[in-house]
Amino acid sequence: MNKNIGVKHKFNVVTAAQLSEKVLSLSEWLTAQQVSDNAGYKGSNSSALPNKWKKAGQIFTISVGGKDFFPAYGFGIDGKPLPKMKEILAILAAHRTALVIASWFVSANSWLGGKTPMDELAERPLNVLKAARMEVTPIEHG
Repeated sequence: MNKNIGVKHKFNVVTAAQLSEKVLSLSEWLTAQQVSDNAGYKGSNSSALPNKWKKAGQIFTISVGGKDFFPAYGFGIDGKPLPKMKEILAILAAHRTALVIASWFVSANSWLGGKTPMDELAERPLNVLKAARMEVTPIEHG
């Protein structure tokens, strides 16, 4: 189980920095302050609620320059993590780094008819859950 980035990936990049740049350009990413604002959190520490969700496995982040960014597609219109995110992340996180998970969400997926998991997540979360399971299921050769 190799979680490292160092070879060509789906986006034809070779370094984690290149992959991070590509992933950030393909979707909307939020700071902890933006996540807190969207959720209506009024506490003094704007990172508290997003980090609580992250620690609980309800959402993930990618870190760029020491700052965490949260995927906007992982949140509902109420500003809270989408219900199936925790289950999807539990499947993927056992086998993939956060950056590779982020690239999976923005990549066309054959289990989703060529659509991306991020585009299908809000409307068809069970399909995305199935695609996540298939992503980590070893291929059996007969």
